[in-house]
Amino acid sequence: MSSEPLIAAFLAGRPDLQDTTREAYEKDLKRLAVFAQRRAKTFATLSLHDLRQFIAEETDRYSSRTAARTVTAIRQCYRVALEKGLVTTNPAELCLPPPQLPRRPRTLHGDEWTALEAWLLREGEPRELPAQVALGICMETGARGAEVLRLVVTDFTEKDSKIALGQGRERRTIPLSPLLARRLAQLLRHSTSRRRVFVDGRGKALSGTGARRLIERARRSAGLDRRPSPTLIRNTVAARWLAKGQDVAFVKRLLGLVRLPSVEPYVFETSETDLRNLVRRLHPRA
Repeated sequence: MSSEPLIAAFLAGRPDLQDTTREAYEKDLKRLAVFAQRRAKTFATLSLHDLRQFIAEETDRYSSRTAARTVTAIRQCYRVALEKGLVTTNPAELCLPPPQLPRRPRTLHGDEWTALEAWLLREGEPRELPAQVALGICMETGARGAEVLRLVVTDFTEKDSKIALGQGRERRTIPLSPLLARRLAQLLRHSTSRRRVFVDGRGKALSGTGARRLIERARRSAGLDRRPSPTLIRNTVAARWLAKGQDVAFVKRLLGLVRLPSVEPYVFETSETDLRNLVRRLHPRA
């Protein structure tokens, strides 16, 4: 029995699949067909051991998410083939996908971060001041976008140049740079609201749409291709602190995270050289 008819029968038996999913599954199953041919076997004669060997090769060659998708395609293909009587057993029933690693958060590239820093340092037009203050707070504190939008006047202490972020257990007070503190004080002096830090033209609390307009203005002024969203900036701040060897507990406190494992997604893979240098610098017996 040829393996190709089983692939065709599976695709014909699943008309509900989206076009992109169908194409991906077909590519995965064709790789399995090539694997079976190398062993002079067909889909009908592949054993559980054969499938596990193939999945191990897929895990070594591709990401864990791609390998997991391949396992799903194989399991569904054999299930349809068994229902249609094309195979007598389903060896894929006991195949398990590889463990999923935490997805690395998206961050700003080095040149994007440098361009954004340069834009924050220069004296812009008065209409750019809210955007510079908002993104400046994100870059210095790693604050969430919602935390910045919720800021009220009493959260900022001009004398000590400190700002309070978050609520409840995530509440923390973080010092600001002199430049950012001066600009924030300037923004409050010209604000039409006595309570909210960031407001629209009518003096109302800034909405999500208004915040996106601020970010878009910052993107154009800094000459970036991507919008420097608070999430991107927050991820970049965490990655930069950790890459510099900063204590994980400090990063947890800075980001307002309640649980220590929440820092794990920000701990990116480190090269052997960087890891060796970090150990030499931080290890007490180095």
